Formats: sequence, structure tokens, C-alpha cells
Amino acid sequence: MGRKQQIAYIKALRERLERDKLHYEPSPPQEQFHKSDRQIRLMIGGNQTGKTLCTTREFAWIVTETHPYMPNIKTTNKVAWLVAVNKSDVTNILWENYLKKFIPERYIKRIVNNGSVLEKIELTNGWTIMAKSYGQKREGLQGAPCDLILVDEMPDVEEWEEIYQRVQATKGQIIISFTPLKVNKKIKSYMTGENSKVETFKLTKWDNPVMDNDELDKEIEGLPENVVKIRYLGEWASYAGKLFTAFNTEDNVVDAFAIPDYWRRCVTIDPATSSDTGVNWIAENPDNGLWFVYREALLKGLAPSDLLAEILKRTGNEKIAFWYVDQQAAYLVAEAIKLGIALIGVKKANMKEIFVNNLNQAFRSRQLFIMRNCKETADQLAEYANDPKTEEFKPIKHDDHLVDDLLYFWQGRPYFQEKAASRSVVQKYIDSILKNRKDRCHDATLGYI
Repeated sequence: MGRKQQIAYIKALRERLERDKLHYEPSPPQEQFHKSDRQIRLMIGGNQTGKTLCTTREFAWIVTETHPYMPNIKTTNKVAWLVAVNKSDVTNILWENYLKKFIPERYIKRIVNNGSVLEKIELTNGWTIMAKSYGQKREGLQGAPCDLILVDEMPDVEEWEEIYQRVQATKGQIIISFTPLKVNKKIKSYMTGENSKVETFKLTKWDNPVMDNDELDKEIEGLPENVVKIRYLGEWASYAGKLFTAFNTEDNVVDAFAIPDYWRRCVTIDPATSSDTGVNWIAENPDNGLWFVYREALLKGLAPSDLLAEILKRTGNEKIAFWYVDQQAAYLVAEAIKLGIALIGVKKANMKEIFVNNLNQAFRSRQLFIMRNCKETADQLAEYANDPKTEEFKPIKHDDHLVDDLLYFWQGRPYFQEKAASRSVVQKYIDSILKNRKDRCHDATLGYI
């Protein structure tokens, strides 16, 4: 091997080692995506399917001009955008997690940050990469025409139209990767209609080589159909009709019975100032970890102190292990402290879809039951429906305070504790450590106020 060949070999080896920091080996759907020459490529997929890995690899190949399938991509001004809902996501996800590892350091000429947030990257070959946000609407998408735009997750129609305008003069490329959590009619029309500029690709969790297919098959057992379609298969799904599809009076409603004194009990509150405050009392069978809603109340027109006094009156001498409330009800938390009640605030912002799916799973697996005397709770669950005017997740806000009670409770419920006699010495030691810590409860969205 001559000196020139040796230099070329070492250079190629170095490039391959730099390129393979993420050990990217495209799957068949990903390889098809990389070989496509369409102006707009949509990579739709469920969670953890490799869609962002694929689209950032494509972006890096183009801006470093090392594309293995399309070595002669035409450009006008070598301007590229990284677009996400905010610049923090551009920085932490697209850049730090992926592109920083895909673009060799020798290509980086200058990085411009605004504090900890990425603003611009200049490459030695003349490309400029700009960080953009569609969370700021059109104002966050202003700038010169682009040769390349990578969009992470689906923008709204208004922002999509602004993004599309950025490549009209240059005939540049747009790459979008997203999980179809909401319905953007403009983008959906590209996918379902015929457009010579657009090609759509789909990744499922089963396409990810690091996933165990048998485990995935077990994982989806009992999940709502729309959850499997969206988050596992990357398919469009509609949230039409009733949302608690797993709840039914035959399987989930039981005759009332006296709760034994030794059962663990919880109270969950959904406060309201202009409508009914919903309250549920829920008890756990220590033999099997099943939960039963055994008392309900809808209370209206009470000041915080009077509301808590009424709840305590209805609770009587029962020992309550945990009290739950909407995390935003700081005024009620403050009042409860005066009475010696430690309310656990559960954060629901942007989490309600997950809460509903988890509660659906509880009914499907028969872990949660409603006693027949709690008729309002059962009725609200049966009637809880999505807004018929949209295919997105948007529950109708009407007579739902007892439902919200259960959403808070199920997300933050305490872990099932086996009978003391059956617990090992090690487990008892772990229990003693966790006794006064918040991680004895289920979800990290809990906020101890």
C-alpha cells in the first residue's frame, strides 16, 4: 500500500470511527428513507422506534456532504434548520443526543449559544445550521430560505405552512419525524393523498433491533387499541367516543361492603371554585392489592376550611394513609396543613392522556372497583368522552370531578405492600429507608407541596 493509499485509508477509517459513535446500522425502512430523493420525507413512528436516530443521521450526512446514497445533493445557500417545539429540545435532543455524535469535530468551525441554548453552528464546509422553534408560532420560524430543514415532532398547520415556505425558493428538503399524537390535517393529507414531492415511511417498535419482540407482544396485552396504534405502531388513531372503553358495570362495579379497619385507605380531592368539588374515598385489600372506591361526595360552595371540615366529618374515625389533590390547588394544601393533613399534589399538566390510559388499564386488569353506592363516580366514568369535533385527545370538560379524583389517585397510589409476615429482612430494611420518602408512591409526577 503506497503512502497516498495509506493516508486515504487512515482518513476513511477515522471518518468511519467518528461516524459510528452511535453505531448506526439502518434497518430496511430506515435504509429506504435514506435512499429516497423526495423533497419532503415524513418518518412516522411510535415511541423508541429509531425515527429520530434515522432523521438526524440523514441530516448529518447532508450537511457534512458525505451522504452514502446521494453524494451530489444540490444546494443554494447551505443554510439548514433544526426545528422543535422549543430551542431547548433542539439543543438537548437533536444536537446533544444525536447530531453532536454524528458530525465529526473537524467539521465544526463555530458554535453560537445563548446561555445554555443552541443558536447556530457554522461548519468548515460553508454550511450554517440554525436552531428554530415552532412553539413561538410564526415568529420563531423567520429567516432566509433554506436548503434543508429537520423538524422534530409535528407542528400545527400554521407553523407547518411557514416551514414549507422556507424551501420554496431553494427547492430544499424537509425531513419530519413524529409520533402521531395529534392530527395535523395538512400533514395527514400528504400521507394519505398522492403528492409527487412527498414520501412517507413508518417505523414500529418491532423495527427497533434493541427491542425484544416477545416482550413487546406481552407489553401490549390489554392496552387500549388507540395506544397500541399510536405509540407502538406509529399509526394515526382517533380518540372518538367514550374514553374509558375498558370500564363496564359488570366487571368494575361491585356491591357495597364494610371496609375492614386494617385496610389501607386514601382520600382524593378534585377542588373546584365555581362547580362541585369531587371527593372519593378508596381502600386497598392487603391480601391482593385491589382497590375499592367505597364513598363519594360532590360538595359545592364551601370555603377551603369548610370543605376540609366536611371531608373530615364524612371520614369520621377512619385512618387515612394518603391524601391526594390536584397540584395546582396550593390554597387547599395550605389550609390542610393547619389541620395536620399532608395533601400530596399530583401534577396533571400535559399528562392527562397518560393518566386516562393508565386508569383504563386498571379497569381492564380489574385492579380497581367502584362500589354500587358510588353511583355518580360510575356514571361519570361511563359518560367520560372525547370532544366529537376533533380526532385529537380532548376530553369534554363536564361533570368530571370524580373522574379527575381517580386519575390523580391511580397515578400516585401507594405501592402494594405484602403482609408483614411474608416480607424478608432485606425488604423490611428497604421499607424502613423508604418509609418517609416520596418514592413509596407510583409516579414521578407527584409533587410534595
